[in-house]
Amino acid sequence: KPISLHCVRAYGTLADMLREAGDSVSMKAVLHSFAGSPEMIDTFIRANTACYFSISGGVRKLKAWERVLSSIPKERLLLETDAPDQPLVSAERHGAANTPGAVVDVGGIVADCLGMHIDEVAELTRENARSVFLNEDSS
Repeated sequence: KPISLHCVRAYGTLADMLREAGDSVSMKAVLHSFAGSPEMIDTFIRANTACYFSISGGVRKLKAWERVLSSIPKERLLLETDAPDQPLVSAERHGAANTPGAVVDVGGIVADCLGMHIDEVAELTRENARSVFLNEDSS
C-alpha cells in the first residue's frame, strides 16, 4: 500500500528522512499537493525510487511552476484538487470554489504546460493512479 506524504516547506528534511530510511521504506510514496522546486523532484526520486508527485490546482502559485511540471517524469505524475483547502488557480476559474470535480481544470493546466492534449493527461494520470493505488502495471 502507498503512503501519502504531506509536506509544507520542509522538502529537504523529508527527502533526507526518505534517504535515511533507505530500503526499509520500500512502499510507493505520493507527495500530496507537491509544491517543491524542480530540483527537489530528482532528489525525491533518488531518495525513494517509487516516489510520485501529485499536482493540485494551486500549482500556478509556485514561482517555477512550469519547470516543476516539466521536471516530473510523466510516469510519476498524479492529479488532485486538494479541495476545498487550496484555491483553484486557473485562468478560467480564478477565484471560483474548488471542488473535487475541478480535477479537470488541474489536468488542463498540466496539459497546456506540457504541450499535451487533456485526454492524454487524463489517460496518463489514470494509469499512474492505478499503478500506485491498485498496484496495477500498465505495461
